[in-house]
Amino acid sequence: MTEPAMTSLTTLVVPGYHGSGKGHWQSWIEQRLQHCQRVQQDWEHPILAYWAQNIRCAIDEAPGPVWLIAHSFGCLATVAAASDRPQKIAGLMLVAPASPERFTPGGAMLEGESKQVENVRDLLPAARLPFPSLMIASTNDPFMPHAGAQALAIQWGSDFVTLENAGHINIASGFGPWPEGLEMFRQFQRSQNPDELALRGQNDHPSTLAMRGRGSYVARIRHITRRHFGY
Repeated sequence: MTEPAMTSLTTLVVPGYHGSGKGHWQSWIEQRLQHCQRVQQDWEHPILAYWAQNIRCAIDEAPGPVWLIAHSFGCLATVAAASDRPQKIAGLMLVAPASPERFTPGGAMLEGESKQVENVRDLLPAARLPFPSLMIASTNDPFMPHAGAQALAIQWGSDFVTLENAGHINIASGFGPWPEGLEMFRQFQRSQNPDELALRGQNDHPSTLAMRGRGSYVARIRHITRRHFGY
């Protein structure tokens, strides 16, 4: 696969909790990329199992490898889904990931809910991701401490970019049209070696094989979610 072919792959846009409206940078970028589509979710019910399943289905339905651009809670669901299909992932751009401690298997943690309630951190990959990833985080994100985002980036082996005082990198913090974000994504694409993607598709190492059945991340998350809901 050549470098131009890498940039012409399908790009999946994955918004976070409440979705990304018309004025959001994700909507702006979506209009400027070819072969780009949004993964639809039940935006008001951020249930990791359901969101990850929908993302994984979109990855499976794409004609070839995909890029993913995720925001907030969408980053958590994207990492889980992509880890089940590593040979189809060209790369992830994870922007302002939400703190896993803010979500239970059943959705957003309610204000005042005990911190002893099970959160989704242990449902996410605990080791380096078997594909390229770029994480962009803010120093004053109200939904994820900067140190927490940096820790996830180290855990997942993600390249890490810090934005000063950028809030949650959303409309509320002034991120509508975002040319700098689009350029960071394009630079991330250009920095990847197309031969490595081809090798991931051919490699039979367990870390690069599609995870299916009960051993997949999505299956394990679904199991925990059913237990959470009591069925």
